[in-house]
Amino acid sequence: MNIGNNIRYFRKKTHLTQEQLAEKSGLSVNFISRLERTSDQNVSIKTLIKIAEVFNISLAELVSVPDLTSEKLKKSPKVAELVYHLEKLDNTKAEKFSCAFLQILEAANDN
Repeated sequence: MNIGNNIRYFRKKTHLTQEQLAEKSGLSVNFISRLERTSDQNVSIKTLIKIAEVFNISLAELVSVPDLTSEKLKKSPKVAELVYHLEKLDNTKAEKFSCAFLQILEAANDN
């Protein structure tokens, strides 16, 4: 898991710039930038809580996002968001939604 990637994901999802996130969280732009770029950045729980509050999510949600950094997902933010929401569901619900979505895709390809 890369917390910096998760922060970037939520920042972009909420349409915030690094400057806006820094201002709202009380952190420096340089720190936000470094945090998003560096996978081994040490960051306190207190700082992560500040960031999570800006996104209006829990700390657990901030740090438990699946790695959404593959090239395909970077190019397709809605696909990444769909994967994120499926990952949050229990296995039974995720399987049901996935099957239903695949049926829709197959029907669309038949036309």
